[in-house]
Amino acid sequence: MKKVLFGLLIVSLLFTSPMIYERIKTESSNNTYEVMVPYTDLAILKSEDVPADEIYKGLKEADVHSITLEPENIRSLETQGVVAVLSKSDIQNYFALTNNLNTSKLPTNEGIFVSFLKENHKSEEYLKRAFQDKITTITANGQKFYFIEGKTNDDPKIEDKSLGYFNTEAYEEIVSNGFQVVPRIKNDFSSDEKEDGHSNNETMVKQLLKFPKNEVDKVLFIGKEVVGYDGKGREKLSKYAKQLKANDYDVVVIEGTEQKGMQTFAKEMNYDVERLYSETRTSEDAASERLARAVKERNIRTFLVKVQKLDDKSAEDEFKQMINEIQDFHAEAPGYFKTGEAQPFKDMKDYKWLQLFAFLGGSVYLALAAASVHKKLTMLALVGGLVLSAGYLLLGVGMLLKGLALLVATAGPIWAVLSVRQAKNIDKIVWNFVMAALIVFAGAWLVVCLLYGDAYLYKLEEFRGIKVLLALPILVTAIVLGLQVNQATSLKKFMSYLNTPVRYWHVVVLGVVAVIGAYYLSRSGNTGTASALELTFRSKLEEIMFVRPRTKEFLIGFPFFVFGLYLFRRYAGIASVFLVVGAIGFASMMNTFTHLHIPLMLSVLRSLYALVIGLMIGLVMIAVYKALKEKLYPYVRERWIQ
Repeated sequence: MKKVLFGLLIVSLLFTSPMIYERIKTESSNNTYEVMVPYTDLAILKSEDVPADEIYKGLKEADVHSITLEPENIRSLETQGVVAVLSKSDIQNYFALTNNLNTSKLPTNEGIFVSFLKENHKSEEYLKRAFQDKITTITANGQKFYFIEGKTNDDPKIEDKSLGYFNTEAYEEIVSNGFQVVPRIKNDFSSDEKEDGHSNNETMVKQLLKFPKNEVDKVLFIGKEVVGYDGKGREKLSKYAKQLKANDYDVVVIEGTEQKGMQTFAKEMNYDVERLYSETRTSEDAASERLARAVKERNIRTFLVKVQKLDDKSAEDEFKQMINEIQDFHAEAPGYFKTGEAQPFKDMKDYKWLQLFAFLGGSVYLALAAASVHKKLTMLALVGGLVLSAGYLLLGVGMLLKGLALLVATAGPIWAVLSVRQAKNIDKIVWNFVMAALIVFAGAWLVVCLLYGDAYLYKLEEFRGIKVLLALPILVTAIVLGLQVNQATSLKKFMSYLNTPVRYWHVVVLGVVAVIGAYYLSRSGNTGTASALELTFRSKLEEIMFVRPRTKEFLIGFPFFVFGLYLFRRYAGIASVFLVVGAIGFASMMNTFTHLHIPLMLSVLRSLYALVIGLMIGLVMIAVYKALKEKLYPYVRERWIQ
């Protein structure tokens, strides 16, 4: 049975190899990245007497390719001195003092008043169109005011509602200086409108479609929703996505920002997507390292860099610092990248038929991993994997696919640790270690093939269950090895083992383990923290090795696993502790490959570094142990023990 399962696993790996090749080819063929800056920052610089010529010259020298342009709103018009915004109490006080208005005639509803300081400004018509039946005109003593009805404490506020892209001066300024324009757009859905609530969205999208294609070819959303999202249906969202797709737009996805409706929007655009990293620079460290790491390690090709605003620096100094850091970023980015206009990754080939072998391989992999725990679990795991596969293929429920991927990923480190055999010499130890690593690589291969596609490449879909992957292999290997060492292999022996009285020291040990486990999990994932010393150590490793191997793998998991292999022949109980710690390394290694937005070859390189260094440290631990045991221990025993 086992030989048949191994045969099926090898066949599955071979037949899914085109999927692995396609993933690598897709990632490596896209090597152009783009830097953009916001026009709002440039406007602030100009308002603080930084010459426009100096700004655009600096941007050109720094290979900045595009500038984002936000639609105008009441707040931006107020900043430009086009309008004055007054509250109801402001206008009551003003006209009560001048006796120009009977305040009893003022609207009773909540809202704001807007007065145009520049006559016949083009934004006036945009204001009327944006607010439609929510806007009324009040005239007093020849002065016209617009009252806009709405709750002043709402989010977004009335002042932030998009009016349109009518700042032609800004647009022409950007284009005439040789930069692409990247318009930003927000979702202006309003449930208070009499119609469908998307009237302003319709206006804004129509304006986007009128931009020249050679000057504007991508759009960046503002806020937590994509344009057209209303929480009810997909009709408007899909409509806008298809319109932008028909006009050759790409949609830019901001890393680390969840925007509702993005998955559907991107899918409707056939994944014409670019991932963006928005850099918020601080005075504590340089931005260039973070930017270089994003392009190298996370398949990001678009970067938004903002001007740092510090009270102790002039606007010109802030601008120069931004330019210097962008230039440093270019210098630190790997040589195979170039600056220019970023493009979406090419669509990966559809391998639906070959993916069937990924489902077969995943099910077989689960069965073999289950056999390492107990032979009677083999068929149960195989059937379970096939049921999940069939359920997904028939019903299309994504959670079934992600559930199978999680099971395969979790099974890998468990199988790797429990596959150990007694090693008589160093060669056998190395062989055991290599076989354990190959088991995890095979599992990672299958996870990559199960979660195959553009949605995972752009991180619009993700592997789920990172904490489970990192914790469960440690727990399972600890239980199984503990039972094997104590020979509690039958159900009767297992139950008697569970009925053992609990001592106080048991509770203390469990408490310590729980604290260590909580700390281990808290440091995992994107929210994990590290000390300044560790961050410096990581940075130096990255400088030397191009990509940094994970600390928990090469310093903890793998060396302890190798040392555990050495002890396993004579001291199975103590060795089991080291082998369980080894599960940390293999779980972390598998976790590396579940980050599907990271270049696949980079994950392979990172894992190989960790395996080689971890093996070397483990062999050093064995050599030190043997030296202590053979030379120091006899001296200590003779002098102090006997």
